[in-house]
Amino acid sequence: MNKLEAKRHVIETLNMPQCKTYDLSKYLDVSKPVIIYGAGNIGQHTYKAFQEKGVTIYAFLDRMATPGQLVSDIPVYLPDDNILDAVIRKEANVFIAINFCPDDQYKRQEIIEHLKCLGYEKISYGYSHLSSLYIPQPFSLEAVDMELLHWGETRILQALDLLKDDHSRSVFASNLRAHRTFDYDLAAVSYNTIQYFQPDVPFKKGYSRFVDCGAMNGDSFIKLLNYYNCDEYYAFEPSKRMYMELSKVLDELKYKINGKYMIFPWGVGKEANEVNFNIRTEGLSYCLKESKNTSRLGYEVLGYDKIKIVRLDDVLIENNIMPTMIKMDIEGSELDAIKGCQKVIVNIEPDLAICVYHNVADLWEIPLLLYKFVPNYQFYLRSHHLNTWETVLYVTR
Repeated sequence: MNKLEAKRHVIETLNMPQCKTYDLSKYLDVSKPVIIYGAGNIGQHTYKAFQEKGVTIYAFLDRMATPGQLVSDIPVYLPDDNILDAVIRKEANVFIAINFCPDDQYKRQEIIEHLKCLGYEKISYGYSHLSSLYIPQPFSLEAVDMELLHWGETRILQALDLLKDDHSRSVFASNLRAHRTFDYDLAAVSYNTIQYFQPDVPFKKGYSRFVDCGAMNGDSFIKLLNYYNCDEYYAFEPSKRMYMELSKVLDELKYKINGKYMIFPWGVGKEANEVNFNIRTEGLSYCLKESKNTSRLGYEVLGYDKIKIVRLDDVLIENNIMPTMIKMDIEGSELDAIKGCQKVIVNIEPDLAICVYHNVADLWEIPLLLYKFVPNYQFYLRSHHLNTWETVLYVTR
Protein backbone atom coordinates (compact mmCIF):
# COMPACT_ATOMS: atom_id res chain seq x y z
CA MET A 1 0.00 0.00 0.00
CA ASN A 2 1.18 3.52 -0.69
CA LYS A 3 0.92 6.11 2.07
CA LEU A 4 -2.52 7.37 1.08
CA GLU A 5 -4.01 3.89 0.68
CA ALA A 6 -2.60 2.74 4.01
CA LYS A 7 -3.87 5.82 5.84
CA ARG A 8 -7.37 5.35 4.44
CA HIS A 9 -7.29 1.67 5.36
CA VAL A 10 -6.22 2.39 8.95
CA ILE A 11 -8.78 5.16 9.47
CA GLU A 12 -11.50 2.88 8.12
CA THR A 13 -10.35 0.14 10.50
CA LEU A 14 -10.39 2.43 13.52
CA ASN A 15 -13.93 3.52 12.70
CA MET A 16 -15.29 0.01 12.28
CA PRO A 17 -17.74 -1.23 14.93
CA GLN A 18 -16.18 -3.46 17.54
CA CYS A 19 -16.42 -7.17 16.83
CA LYS A 20 -18.36 -8.57 19.79
CA THR A 21 -17.62 -12.25 19.36
CA TYR A 22 -15.58 -14.65 17.29
CA ASP A 23 -17.90 -16.19 14.70
CA LEU A 24 -17.02 -19.87 14.87
CA SER A 25 -19.85 -20.73 12.47
CA LYS A 26 -17.88 -18.96 9.74
CA TYR A 27 -15.56 -21.95 9.67
CA LEU A 28 -17.52 -24.87 11.11
CA ASP A 29 -21.03 -26.31 11.16
CA VAL A 30 -20.96 -27.30 14.83
CA SER A 31 -24.21 -29.24 14.46
CA LYS A 32 -22.17 -31.89 12.61
CA PRO A 33 -19.25 -33.97 13.94
CA VAL A 34 -16.08 -31.92 14.42
CA ILE A 35 -12.75 -33.64 13.82
CA ILE A 36 -9.34 -32.10 14.49
CA TYR A 37 -6.58 -33.04 12.07
CA GLY A 38 -3.33 -33.14 14.03
CA ALA A 39 -3.02 -34.60 17.52
CA GLY A 40 0.18 -32.78 18.48
CA ASN A 41 0.57 -29.62 20.58
CA ILE A 42 -1.40 -27.37 18.24
CA GLY A 43 -4.20 -29.92 17.93
CA GLN A 44 -4.41 -30.36 21.69
CA HIS A 45 -4.53 -26.61 22.30
CA THR A 46 -7.24 -26.37 19.64
CA TYR A 47 -9.21 -29.09 21.42
CA LYS A 48 -9.06 -27.12 24.68
CA ALA A 49 -10.19 -23.97 22.87
CA PHE A 50 -13.14 -25.79 21.30
CA GLN A 51 -14.07 -27.14 24.72
CA GLU A 52 -14.25 -23.58 26.04
CA LYS A 53 -16.54 -22.73 23.12
CA GLY A 54 -18.82 -25.64 23.98
CA VAL A 55 -17.91 -27.60 20.84
CA THR A 56 -17.80 -31.39 21.13
CA ILE A 57 -14.90 -33.05 19.34
CA TYR A 58 -15.72 -36.36 17.69
CA ALA A 59 -12.14 -37.49 17.01
CA PHE A 60 -8.59 -36.56 16.08
CA LEU A 61 -6.96 -37.54 12.79
CA ASP A 62 -3.21 -38.02 12.64
CA ARG A 63 -0.92 -39.79 10.19
CA MET A 64 1.08 -41.10 13.16
CA ALA A 65 -1.93 -42.45 15.08
CA THR A 66 -1.50 -45.77 16.87
CA PRO A 67 -4.21 -48.35 17.68
CA GLY A 68 -6.22 -47.34 20.74
CA GLN A 69 -4.56 -43.92 21.03
CA LEU A 70 -6.45 -41.30 23.03
CA VAL A 71 -5.88 -37.58 23.57
CA SER A 72 -7.93 -36.19 26.46
CA ASP A 73 -10.12 -39.32 26.16
CA ILE A 74 -10.82 -38.51 22.49
CA PRO A 75 -9.86 -41.26 19.99
CA VAL A 76 -7.08 -40.61 17.49
CA TYR A 77 -7.46 -42.31 14.11
CA LEU A 78 -5.49 -42.62 10.94
CA PRO A 79 -7.23 -40.55 8.24
CA ASP A 80 -8.15 -43.72 6.32
CA ASP A 81 -9.32 -45.71 9.36
CA ASN A 82 -12.39 -47.76 8.41
CA ILE A 83 -14.15 -46.85 11.65
CA LEU A 84 -14.76 -43.46 10.03
CA ASP A 85 -17.31 -44.52 7.43
CA ALA A 86 -18.42 -42.66 4.31
CA VAL A 87 -21.33 -40.95 6.08
CA ILE A 88 -19.12 -39.52 8.82
CA ARG A 89 -16.49 -38.41 6.32
CA LYS A 90 -19.10 -36.60 4.26
CA GLU A 91 -20.74 -34.82 7.19
CA ALA A 92 -17.81 -34.16 9.50
CA ASN A 93 -16.07 -30.79 9.78
CA VAL A 94 -12.32 -31.39 9.64
CA PHE A 95 -10.33 -28.59 11.27
CA ILE A 96 -6.63 -28.71 10.32
CA ALA A 97 -4.55 -27.73 13.35
CA ILE A 98 -0.96 -27.89 12.15
CA ASN A 99 1.63 -25.12 12.15
CA PHE A 100 2.75 -24.45 8.58
CA CYS A 101 5.29 -21.79 7.72
CA PRO A 102 3.96 -19.33 5.14
CA ASP A 103 6.31 -20.67 2.47
CA ASP A 104 5.13 -24.26 3.11
CA GLN A 105 1.51 -23.81 2.14
CA TYR A 106 1.83 -26.55 -0.48
CA LYS A 107 2.03 -29.03 2.43
CA ARG A 108 -1.34 -27.82 3.66
CA GLN A 109 -2.78 -28.28 0.19
CA GLU A 110 -1.39 -31.82 0.02
CA ILE A 111 -3.22 -32.68 3.25
CA ILE A 112 -6.45 -31.14 2.00
CA GLU A 113 -6.27 -33.06 -1.28
CA HIS A 114 -5.50 -36.30 0.57
CA LEU A 115 -8.50 -35.83 2.85
CA LYS A 116 -10.75 -35.09 -0.11
CA CYS A 117 -9.61 -38.29 -1.81
CA LEU A 118 -10.63 -40.17 1.35
CA GLY A 119 -14.13 -38.69 1.20
CA TYR A 120 -13.88 -35.79 3.64
CA GLU A 121 -15.77 -32.84 2.17
CA LYS A 122 -15.81 -30.09 4.81
CA ILE A 123 -12.24 -29.08 5.50
CA SER A 124 -10.99 -25.83 7.03
CA TYR A 125 -7.49 -24.73 7.88
CA GLY A 126 -7.56 -23.60 11.45
CA TYR A 127 -4.12 -22.31 12.35
CA SER A 128 -4.67 -18.78 11.10
CA HIS A 129 -7.68 -18.53 13.43
CA LEU A 130 -6.08 -19.88 16.59
CA SER A 131 -5.45 -16.42 18.00
CA SER A 132 -9.22 -16.08 18.02
CA LEU A 133 -9.84 -19.53 19.45
CA TYR A 134 -7.33 -19.74 22.29
CA ILE A 135 -8.70 -19.19 25.77
CA PRO A 136 -7.29 -17.10 27.35
CA GLN A 137 -6.59 -15.18 24.15
CA PRO A 138 -3.42 -13.24 23.39
CA PHE A 139 -5.55 -10.40 22.03
CA SER A 140 -9.01 -10.47 23.57
CA LEU A 141 -11.68 -8.35 21.90
CA GLU A 142 -11.84 -6.12 24.96
CA ALA A 143 -8.06 -5.72 25.11
CA VAL A 144 -7.79 -4.73 21.44
CA ASP A 145 -10.60 -2.22 21.78
CA MET A 146 -9.11 -0.70 24.92
CA GLU A 147 -5.71 -0.33 23.24
CA LEU A 148 -7.23 1.41 20.24
CA LEU A 149 -9.38 3.71 22.35
CA HIS A 150 -6.56 4.52 24.76
CA TRP A 151 -3.92 5.40 22.21
CA GLY A 152 -6.24 6.84 19.61
CA GLU A 153 -5.96 7.51 15.93
CA THR A 154 -3.21 10.15 16.10
CA ARG A 155 -0.41 7.97 17.47
CA ILE A 156 -1.35 5.03 15.26
CA LEU A 157 -1.19 7.21 12.14
CA GLN A 158 2.08 8.77 13.31
CA ALA A 159 3.63 5.30 13.50
CA LEU A 160 2.23 4.37 10.10
CA ASP A 161 3.86 7.46 8.62
CA LEU A 162 7.29 6.30 9.85
CA LEU A 163 7.26 3.13 7.74
CA LYS A 164 9.64 3.23 4.81
CA ASP A 165 8.09 1.04 2.11
CA ASP A 166 4.73 -0.08 0.73
CA HIS A 167 5.01 -3.61 2.10
CA SER A 168 5.63 -2.32 5.63
CA ARG A 169 2.53 -0.16 5.40
CA SER A 170 0.53 -3.13 4.10
CA VAL A 171 1.64 -5.28 7.04
CA PHE A 172 0.76 -2.53 9.51
CA ALA A 173 -2.68 -1.80 8.06
CA SER A 174 -3.64 -5.43 7.45
CA ASN A 175 -2.56 -6.68 10.87
CA LEU A 176 -4.34 -3.82 12.60
CA ARG A 177 -7.55 -4.74 10.81
CA ALA A 178 -7.08 -8.43 11.64
CA HIS A 179 -6.92 -7.52 15.33
CA ARG A 180 -9.87 -5.15 15.10
CA THR A 181 -12.16 -7.60 13.30
CA PHE A 182 -10.75 -10.84 14.74
CA ASP A 183 -10.54 -12.11 11.17
CA TYR A 184 -6.96 -13.33 10.97
CA ASP A 185 -7.32 -14.28 7.32
CA LEU A 186 -6.76 -10.54 6.78
CA ALA A 187 -3.28 -10.55 8.31
CA ALA A 188 -0.35 -9.92 5.99
CA VAL A 189 2.55 -12.31 5.35
CA SER A 190 6.03 -11.39 4.10
CA TYR A 191 6.92 -14.22 1.76
CA ASN A 192 10.47 -15.16 0.72
CA THR A 193 12.02 -13.64 3.82
CA ILE A 194 13.97 -15.19 6.70
CA GLN A 195 13.13 -13.83 10.11
CA TYR A 196 15.88 -11.60 11.55
CA PHE A 197 18.46 -12.51 8.91
CA GLN A 198 17.01 -12.07 5.41
CA PRO A 199 14.13 -9.62 5.83
CA ASP A 200 14.80 -7.66 2.61
CA VAL A 201 15.91 -4.60 4.59
CA PRO A 202 19.01 -2.47 3.77
CA PHE A 203 20.82 -2.69 7.12
CA LYS A 204 23.69 -0.26 7.60
CA LYS A 205 25.65 -1.96 10.39
CA GLY A 206 24.75 -5.63 10.11
CA TYR A 207 25.47 -8.64 12.27
CA SER A 208 29.15 -8.55 13.22
CA ARG A 209 28.43 -7.71 16.89
CA PHE A 210 25.10 -9.35 17.62
CA VAL A 211 23.08 -8.98 20.84
CA ASP A 212 20.41 -11.68 21.09
CA CYS A 213 17.66 -10.94 23.64
CA GLY A 214 15.51 -14.03 24.02
CA ALA A 215 18.21 -16.33 22.65
CA MET A 216 16.23 -19.48 23.46
CA ASN A 217 18.16 -22.67 22.69
CA GLY A 218 20.48 -21.08 20.14
CA ASP A 219 18.17 -21.28 17.13
CA SER A 220 18.87 -17.67 16.15
CA PHE A 221 22.59 -18.14 16.69
CA ILE A 222 22.66 -21.14 14.35
CA LYS A 223 20.79 -19.18 11.67
CA LEU A 224 23.15 -16.25 12.16
CA LEU A 225 26.16 -18.43 11.39
CA ASN A 226 24.45 -19.77 8.27
CA TYR A 227 24.29 -16.31 6.73
CA TYR A 228 26.95 -14.06 8.23
CA ASN A 229 30.36 -13.92 9.83
CA CYS A 230 29.95 -13.05 13.49
CA ASP A 231 32.77 -11.31 15.35
CA GLU A 232 31.01 -11.07 18.71
CA TYR A 233 27.85 -12.70 20.07
CA TYR A 234 26.05 -11.78 23.31
CA ALA A 235 22.98 -13.69 24.45
CA PHE A 236 20.35 -13.04 27.13
CA GLU A 237 18.23 -16.06 28.11
CA PRO A 238 16.60 -16.36 31.56
CA SER A 239 15.02 -19.80 31.10
CA LYS A 240 17.24 -22.34 32.86
CA ARG A 241 16.36 -25.07 30.40
CA MET A 242 16.94 -22.89 27.34
CA TYR A 243 20.13 -21.47 28.85
CA MET A 244 21.60 -24.96 29.24
CA GLU A 245 20.74 -25.89 25.65
CA LEU A 246 22.12 -22.58 24.39
CA SER A 247 25.36 -23.16 26.31
CA LYS A 248 25.81 -26.54 24.62
CA VAL A 249 25.23 -25.05 21.18
CA LEU A 250 27.72 -22.26 21.78
CA ASP A 251 30.28 -24.67 23.17
CA GLU A 252 30.03 -26.75 19.99
CA LEU A 253 30.07 -23.80 17.56
CA LYS A 254 32.20 -21.20 19.35
CA TYR A 255 35.04 -21.83 16.91
CA LYS A 256 32.91 -20.14 14.24
CA ILE A 257 32.83 -16.86 16.17
CA ASN A 258 35.72 -14.64 15.16
CA GLY A 259 35.88 -12.84 18.49
CA LYS A 260 34.31 -13.25 21.90
CA TYR A 261 30.91 -14.36 23.14
CA MET A 262 29.05 -14.13 26.43
CA ILE A 263 25.80 -15.64 27.73
CA PHE A 264 23.82 -13.86 30.43
CA PRO A 265 21.18 -15.88 32.37
CA TRP A 266 18.95 -12.83 32.74
CA GLY A 267 15.92 -11.17 31.26
CA VAL A 268 16.03 -7.57 30.05
CA GLY A 269 13.75 -4.69 30.97
CA LYS A 270 13.54 -1.01 31.86
CA GLU A 271 14.60 -1.51 35.48
CA ALA A 272 16.87 -3.92 37.33
CA ASN A 273 14.72 -6.17 39.51
CA GLU A 274 13.38 -9.70 39.96
CA VAL A 275 10.14 -11.03 38.48
CA ASN A 276 8.15 -14.25 38.27
CA PHE A 277 8.95 -16.27 35.18
CA ASN A 278 6.65 -19.07 34.06
CA ILE A 279 7.82 -22.50 32.93
CA ARG A 280 5.65 -23.72 30.07
CA THR A 281 5.18 -27.23 28.81
CA GLU A 282 6.72 -26.56 25.40
CA GLY A 283 9.79 -24.80 26.77
CA LEU A 284 8.83 -21.20 26.03
CA SER A 285 8.44 -18.77 28.91
CA TYR A 286 7.74 -15.16 29.74
CA CYS A 287 7.63 -12.74 32.66
CA LEU A 288 4.47 -12.36 34.70
CA LYS A 289 3.18 -9.56 36.86
CA GLU A 290 0.61 -11.90 38.38
CA SER A 291 0.61 -15.66 38.86
CA LYS A 292 -1.61 -17.58 36.46
CA ASN A 293 -2.26 -21.24 35.75
CA THR A 294 -2.08 -20.81 31.99
CA SER A 295 -0.03 -18.68 29.65
CA ARG A 296 -1.55 -16.05 27.37
CA LEU A 297 -1.94 -18.66 24.62
CA GLY A 298 -3.54 -21.24 26.86
CA TYR A 299 -0.47 -23.43 27.33
CA GLU A 300 -0.19 -25.22 30.63
CA VAL A 301 2.24 -23.61 33.06
CA LEU A 302 4.33 -26.08 35.03
CA GLY A 303 5.67 -23.62 37.60
CA TYR A 304 7.48 -20.37 38.22
CA ASP A 305 11.02 -19.17 38.74
CA LYS A 306 12.29 -15.91 40.11
CA ILE A 307 14.60 -14.40 37.50
CA LYS A 308 16.87 -11.40 37.40
CA ILE A 309 15.97 -8.54 35.07
CA VAL A 310 18.73 -6.19 33.92
CA ARG A 311 18.92 -3.02 31.86
CA LEU A 312 20.79 -3.49 28.60
CA ASP A 313 22.40 -0.09 29.11
CA ASP A 314 23.99 -1.31 32.34
CA VAL A 315 25.30 -4.63 31.01
CA LEU A 316 26.45 -3.51 27.57
CA ILE A 317 28.20 -0.36 28.79
CA GLU A 318 29.84 -2.14 31.74
CA ASN A 319 31.23 -4.83 29.44
CA ASN A 320 32.23 -2.37 26.70
CA ILE A 321 29.89 -4.06 24.21
CA MET A 322 29.10 -1.96 21.15
CA PRO A 323 26.44 -3.87 19.20
CA THR A 324 25.88 -3.51 15.49
CA MET A 325 22.57 -5.41 15.77
CA ILE A 326 20.15 -6.01 18.65
CA LYS A 327 17.41 -8.61 18.28
CA MET A 328 14.51 -8.84 20.76
CA ASP A 329 11.92 -11.61 20.97
CA ILE A 330 11.04 -11.52 24.66
CA GLU A 331 7.33 -12.34 24.84
CA GLY A 332 5.88 -8.86 25.28
CA SER A 333 8.68 -7.19 27.26
CA GLU A 334 10.20 -5.52 24.20
CA LEU A 335 8.96 -2.00 24.95
CA ASP A 336 10.35 -2.09 28.49
CA ALA A 337 13.65 -3.53 27.25
CA ILE A 338 14.01 -0.70 24.73
CA LYS A 339 13.47 1.83 27.51
CA GLY A 340 16.31 0.14 29.40
CA CYS A 341 18.56 0.41 26.35
CA GLN A 342 18.12 4.10 25.54
CA LYS A 343 21.75 5.15 26.01
CA VAL A 344 23.12 2.40 23.77
CA ILE A 345 20.53 3.06 21.07
CA VAL A 346 21.06 6.83 21.10
CA ASN A 347 24.87 6.73 21.22
CA ILE A 348 25.61 3.75 18.96
CA GLU A 349 22.51 3.63 16.73
CA PRO A 350 22.65 -0.13 16.13
CA ASP A 351 20.42 -1.90 13.65
CA LEU A 352 17.43 -3.47 15.40
CA ALA A 353 15.09 -6.42 14.92
CA ILE A 354 12.24 -6.09 17.44
CA CYS A 355 9.19 -8.37 17.68
CA VAL A 356 6.00 -6.28 17.76
CA TYR A 357 3.27 -8.93 17.85
CA HIS A 358 3.03 -9.89 21.52
CA ASN A 359 1.03 -6.78 22.46
CA VAL A 360 -1.30 -4.96 20.08
CA ALA A 361 -0.01 -1.48 20.92
CA ASP A 362 3.61 -2.52 20.27
CA LEU A 363 2.79 -2.18 16.58
CA TRP A 364 2.79 1.60 16.96
CA GLU A 365 4.30 2.36 20.38
CA ILE A 366 7.69 0.72 19.70
CA PRO A 367 8.43 2.58 16.43
CA LEU A 368 7.30 5.86 18.00
CA LEU A 369 9.64 5.39 20.97
CA LEU A 370 12.59 4.47 18.75
CA TYR A 371 11.92 7.47 16.52
CA LYS A 372 11.99 9.64 19.63
CA PHE A 373 15.41 8.18 20.50
CA VAL A 374 16.89 8.40 16.98
CA PRO A 375 14.93 10.60 14.52
CA ASN A 376 17.13 9.42 11.63
CA TYR A 377 16.12 5.78 12.03
CA GLN A 378 14.27 4.13 9.14
CA PHE A 379 11.54 1.58 9.88
CA TYR A 380 10.48 -1.58 8.06
CA LEU A 381 7.80 -4.07 9.09
CA ARG A 382 7.77 -7.74 8.08
CA SER A 383 5.39 -10.52 9.15
CA HIS A 384 7.06 -13.92 8.97
CA HIS A 385 4.13 -16.11 9.93
CA LEU A 386 0.36 -16.35 9.78
CA ASN A 387 -2.26 -14.46 11.86
CA THR A 388 0.15 -11.58 12.76
CA TRP A 389 2.58 -13.86 14.62
CA GLU A 390 6.31 -13.28 14.14
CA THR A 391 5.80 -9.69 13.02
CA VAL A 392 9.14 -7.92 13.36
CA LEU A 393 10.08 -4.24 13.22
CA TYR A 394 13.44 -3.77 11.48
CA VAL A 395 15.25 -0.52 12.16
CA THR A 396 18.35 0.95 10.56
CA ARG A 397 19.93 4.31 9.76
